[in-house]
Amino acid sequence: MTLRHSADSPSPLLLGHAQPDKDTAVALRERFLREQRARDVAGLSALLERHTGRPPRHETVDGLVVLLLGPVSHRVLVQGAPVDEDLVRATARAVLQPAT
Repeated sequence: MTLRHSADSPSPLLLGHAQPDKDTAVALRERFLREQRARDVAGLSALLERHTGRPPRHETVDGLVVLLLGPVSHRVLVQGAPVDEDLVRATARAVLQPAT
């Protein structure tokens, strides 16, 4: 598994444009990022509940999403490099093993 964003893909371009433009940043958060984050939190919450047998606290899941997506976002947006399986596995192990 390798995920790659090219220099002309929408995510880096939109984020780059949104940094100095407050209206673009607000629109991006309200029309895309907020919904994507809700899906990420719901998916991780369901996974943790299946694994532990109890529903996790929302605050815990919210924090774990930040920790899980930070390295992925950094790899794609800052380094311009693909997200490979090694990064995904290492990040998941580092973040989720202590939580379960």
